[in-house]
Amino acid sequence: MEMKPKLRGRLHQFAFYYCCTLFFIFLLLSILRTFKWTVCLYLLSQMILFGFSSSYHIIKWKSTKAERIAQRLDHASIFILISGTQTSTILSVIPSIDGLVKKFIIFSWTLSLIGVTKVFILDNIYEIFDIILYTFHGLSVVVIYRYIVKYFNFTYILLIILGGILYIIGGVLFGCRIPEITPGVFGYHEFWHALTILANGCFGVPILVEYIKSLKN
Repeated sequence: MEMKPKLRGRLHQFAFYYCCTLFFIFLLLSILRTFKWTVCLYLLSQMILFGFSSSYHIIKWKSTKAERIAQRLDHASIFILISGTQTSTILSVIPSIDGLVKKFIIFSWTLSLIGVTKVFILDNIYEIFDIILYTFHGLSVVVIYRYIVKYFNFTYILLIILGGILYIIGGVLFGCRIPEITPGVFGYHEFWHALTILANGCFGVPILVEYIKSLKN
């Protein structure tokens, strides 16, 4: 059995608490000022991922069956995170949904449904398949690149590209099981978690900035 590093799951635990705090502030602002379902979706998808991930990695499970269920929820939540982030980012910036954008959002959630089904039904397939599917899911946004270039400002585009690069680098390093920065404390898995937090933050900036703008109107 693998000995988990001391920080396994702790970064995602911190991110979960942080997102919960943001969600509480958002609920207050929604009551007092403006509710945006795109912000709600973004924060909920973050909380689902970070909540399941940190729980799976931190809790000392009493049975293999319970641990396997927690692991599946952890892996399945990644698909929800991707679709939730894509949908929230796109609809926060693009003023109207036309045919292609609408089709892409449907496609994104269809991929999530397929991914979640795969995790629970075909969990015996090697995890590298999951990494490939996650990457394809995230990169599928390029089909609406014309809309991104048209409606997203330069800073937003840079953040989206940076977020994507961080995810891809993280996925590759995770697949290679490197780097082991501090064995027993902070390994390749923790490094992957750190990159996911940074990447999610990159995508969150346009969503939160657009929401703050709406509060000023």
